Amino acid sequence: MSPTVKKIVQRLKEANPNEQIKLIKSIADMRLQEAVPELLQLLQNKVDYDVQIETIKALGIIQDVQAGDTLLRYLSQEDIPILMETVLALGKLCEIGFSKSLQPLEDMLDHPNYRVRKFTIEALASCGRESTLERLFLILQQENLSEEMREQITLAIGRIGGSRAIEILQQLLIPSDLFPKLSMEVRRAAILALGENKTPVALELLGKIYQDKSEPKIIRKYSEDAIKKTILGAKEYFLRIKEQAERILKRK
Repeated sequence: MSPTVKKIVQRLKEANPNEQIKLIKSIADMRLQEAVPELLQLLQNKVDYDVQIETIKALGIIQDVQAGDTLLRYLSQEDIPILMETVLALGKLCEIGFSKSLQPLEDMLDHPNYRVRKFTIEALASCGRESTLERLFLILQQENLSEEMREQITLAIGRIGGSRAIEILQQLLIPSDLFPKLSMEVRRAAILALGENKTPVALELLGKIYQDKSEPKIIRKYSEDAIKKTILGAKEYFLRIKEQAERILKRK
């Protein structure tokens, strides 16, 4: 452990809750993985409530998988703010390979609290797999689902990506027997998600909407913007490749 980290850890042990929160934020900002064991110890010591919240946030920001098992145990908490932050932190760990958290996160989609479910969708958007897509697709079919939640799920499906995601987004873009009525907001979210996908299949879907003169002007405009964003992304990507190739050729 470096002298700087030792000093911070020592101060953390001796500080009052307000000072501890400031120190924990500093640890998170600096991504100090060396301090993770001390942060985990804080949680085990059942410290001040606000310190617990800040510690869980920090563990998510630092993204060290050694925090995974401790955070998984926090999913049994009844406190909603703690649950929300735990879900987000586990999503960050899942993103870097802590696959052990994926199934428990998917199970949190059934949590009775609306805010916990929203945070769970956000967490899964960065680390979900095909099973996650199927769970989210089933939720989309619920008749009493709010438009806000429907829009968030649509964007999450786009971020998870893959061929199955495109299939689902297509059903959210063009009214069908399964989704006969689609709000403008949900269709917009599906268009944005397809624009982020940047694949030929996604572009074809966007092109059909853009070229369909029976579509509302605003929907066609959303499609146009998504297509242009794809073009811009492709240009940036190939410019990076070109620069890399030029650097390689300059090496002696």
